[in-house]
Amino acid sequence: MSMSPNPFHSDTPGLAIDPATVTGIAHTDGLVTTWSMASQLPHAGYLPAELMRRLGNLHQRHPFEWIAVEHASMGTTRKRTAEFHGLLRGAIEIWAFQNGRIPVKRYMPTSIKKHLTGNGRATKQQMMAACRTLLGIAPKNDNEADAAALLSLALADRKAKQIQSQARRSQPRQRRL
Repeated sequence: MSMSPNPFHSDTPGLAIDPATVTGIAHTDGLVTTWSMASQLPHAGYLPAELMRRLGNLHQRHPFEWIAVEHASMGTTRKRTAEFHGLLRGAIEIWAFQNGRIPVKRYMPTSIKKHLTGNGRATKQQMMAACRTLLGIAPKNDNEADAAALLSLALADRKAKQIQSQARRSQPRQRRL
């Protein structure tokens, strides 16, 4: 999958998740993969429990201090899709809360696509090509591409906030009279 050195290096380890039937995962240590999350289950509670179990296992092997998640169901007209994505996001947020209150930030799909391609309505093929060209990774599928793009956006967002914070701290304080 990787074609060059890790494009996601960060001083603070993080995780990007594109929750779906095939969930895309990208970690700042360079891991980019997918998890198959079956949509036909014997019990409604199985899916969130399984996702939470996998997050726990991943966190043990690849620790992270923040999570970026795609807010995929926004704008969909398909009720079952919105419910499915909401269930997965809820499981992620509950797991994060129960495991040290790890911060979770949501990103819209159009923002993720625009960040990597310049087009908020980029196709799956365009996203995969942008990952190869701009990030130097070869995703196996669009879910890996989306997770990698999400991680890239989250890192850029975190860096921008860090720069803004440093700029505010470096400005001289005005004395009140």
